[in-house]
Amino acid sequence: MLSKFGTCKKCMFLTAAGLAGSLIAYGAAVFAGVEMLRFPAMLAVAFFAAWSLMHLAGYVVNGKREVKKGCGSCSKSFALTRRGFMGAAAWLLASLGMKGVAARIVQPEVTKLDGLERINAVKRALKSRDVRNALSFIRSKGWKIDETKAEAVLHRLKEGEVLAAGFPVSEKAVLVYYEYPSGTKIKSEARVYVLNKDRAKLEFISVNGIDARTLTACYHECQSSSDCGEFRLCYEYCCDVNWTNVVNCCGRCLSSCYSGPNPGCLLCLIVFCPFCLSQSGCDEWGSMCIDYPNV
Repeated sequence: MLSKFGTCKKCMFLTAAGLAGSLIAYGAAVFAGVEMLRFPAMLAVAFFAAWSLMHLAGYVVNGKREVKKGCGSCSKSFALTRRGFMGAAAWLLASLGMKGVAARIVQPEVTKLDGLERINAVKRALKSRDVRNALSFIRSKGWKIDETKAEAVLHRLKEGEVLAAGFPVSEKAVLVYYEYPSGTKIKSEARVYVLNKDRAKLEFISVNGIDARTLTACYHECQSSSDCGEFRLCYEYCCDVNWTNVVNCCGRCLSSCYSGPNPGCLLCLIVFCPFCLSQSGCDEWGSMCIDYPNV
């Protein structure tokens, strides 16, 4: 029987889930002061802890190869369990009106690109039709981008990886490019956010290299795709960035934003934390009808 411990992925997942759940239940009982629940929760913790020790014993018996295989599976299972609990916690916080905290909890995995990977990502962005459209708007203002200070990151989602690349624009604005997994309806977009004291206003947007426009106001063209006609989509965008909410959600950019609103801070926020912007950091949303992307 001992030989099965360390090789059964389903067992390890249930063990990790049970241990995490019993610990949370015990903590909740202590926090709420419900004495009648503390003892059952403590028994559950003891049971799953003993079960985990049996897995460890199985790792030792089965040798180093199975130890590595088993630990890797167990770590993955625990990560999935943790993600589930974090998602539930975020849902609860959002339902209580704490959207900024909820967004911070469930941010996807982010990998900063450096060296050759960064160079290739920046080149990829600059070759896109969306960025070329945005550069025409930038040049019409007499501004220019600084490629040497560009940032590029990958956001790992369930659907795939999202590339985000951002460029400072003449200390006045920020250009950001997003490229999504090919299965999504929105495949790529470029935006230019212009700084105005403690605000960041969207003044240009290009989606899928086709729909590009300069925004003199926050337009509200549609509420759903049915308002746009056949073969068109209703696309929402953030017109007015709520600086404080995005910073509070994006812990990674606290050092860049310590001195208040500035181009470096905005560049960090929209490249590293676009999901904070979409979930809690927008004061006004606009919408426009766009064509389906070319596949």
